[in-house]
Amino acid sequence: MKKHKLNFLASAVIVSVMAGAAASAPSTASAAALLGEELASFSTLAGGYATYGAGAVVSGQIGAVTYVVGGAGSSSGGDSVNTVAVATALSQIATAQAALNAMQTDTTLLPTLSGNVTWSPGVYGATALTTAAGSILTLDGGGAESPIWVFNIPTYLVTGASTEIKIINAGAGASVLWNTGGYTTMGANTNFLGTILSGTYISQGAGSTMACGNTFALSYISIPAGSKMTSSNCEGSGSWAGSVNGLGLGLDIVNGVATASVSAIPEPGTYALLLAGLGVLGFRVWRQ
Repeated sequence: MKKHKLNFLASAVIVSVMAGAAASAPSTASAAALLGEELASFSTLAGGYATYGAGAVVSGQIGAVTYVVGGAGSSSGGDSVNTVAVATALSQIATAQAALNAMQTDTTLLPTLSGNVTWSPGVYGATALTTAAGSILTLDGGGAESPIWVFNIPTYLVTGASTEIKIINAGAGASVLWNTGGYTTMGANTNFLGTILSGTYISQGAGSTMACGNTFALSYISIPAGSKMTSSNCEGSGSWAGSVNGLGLGLDIVNGVATASVSAIPEPGTYALLLAGLGVLGFRVWRQ
């Protein structure tokens, strides 16, 4: 009889602990990745055409509706034109942009930036955004493993010549998203970081480089000769760990709003509940 009583007690404790863990673990049932599976498979995607000049190197796949043209000596992870995956991915751009626009703005920026600025993680908004030549934009993660920066700009983003964007004090889970309703233009020799979603086109000046990120546009994309674009396995520098998966995978869409990716890992309180339950069970076993 005691053996049956002990087994029942053990089962009751285990069921109780499991129920507590299930209750405390966040649900991902209603979440969808901000960058859908098809969209995330492209380094560059255009609703019209995409071109990359002579000697340009694009680490991943390039997709477009009308045509993709690479110059002499250029290379990419593959070119896709007017495929089902391209059509599906284009619809995911619009979905992602709407979810980003639905986020609450933490900081409003002036439309023109001059000199060097440092931004902590958060959601930034601006009617338009232009950087002066030679500006350095520093994204300081404050030591977080997965900091997120979102820039919602309903019109255009223009970087002056030799603008540099860099990440410091951040782990490998960092995400940087530039969401523009209009166009994005990079000045000559710009060193850019982050995933760009543009309502019209994206144009890169001579000598510009995408150090880590993706370019998605509903119109066309132009990548200059000799440019290098890295979308994954990004090399870190200084106090940034770099990123295996690029800079656009840290957000989900929940009820139409972009939010930090939900983790199914039990919270610390769940582990405390588990240890307490096992302690009670051990005491009862000792008593028996």
